[in-house]
Amino acid sequence: MEESFRIKALNISLNVTYYCLIIILTYFLSPIHEVFHYIPCKAIGLTPDMSYFRVDCFRIETKSLLYQFLFFMGPYLFEGIILVVLFKLADGNNYWKYAIPLPAFDLLSNYISIINRSDFKSLIQNTYPSKIPFYASMALVSILLLITARAYYKYRIYSFNFLIRTYILKRRNQ
Repeated sequence: MEESFRIKALNISLNVTYYCLIIILTYFLSPIHEVFHYIPCKAIGLTPDMSYFRVDCFRIETKSLLYQFLFFMGPYLFEGIILVVLFKLADGNNYWKYAIPLPAFDLLSNYISIINRSDFKSLIQNTYPSKIPFYASMALVSILLLITARAYYKYRIYSFNFLIRTYILKRRNQ
């Protein structure tokens, strides 16, 4: 078998495995997402009720638009900070780049998986008729996805050729 074909096949199988691991990690890291709903609710002075996939903040609808925005978008503000840190760490260490998609997958899983209980739908329902918090949340999401897309192409996250070549070189040098 030709070596370039083996490298392409290995790259595809590593990509499939990688994205399966990202999806599994996103699922099991969900409590961390919920903690960043819990913290703003507690900081506002309300009583949060936390379960594995959900935080209820009683009487959040009585608070200002800013507090509601912070409660519903707290995890994404945190993920933005984490994404920027990972982006900078990936400059110095090639392996950090593989953690960059985690915030984007968390965002997408929250947006897609439970459309009736998504943070974005809850934000717009609680702040209606004002649409400013919703527009701000869409701007935040757009920024997170742009940073992720930029990282994909800058660090070539979609390619495992770096790992494959390192492995092949190590085998040849033995």
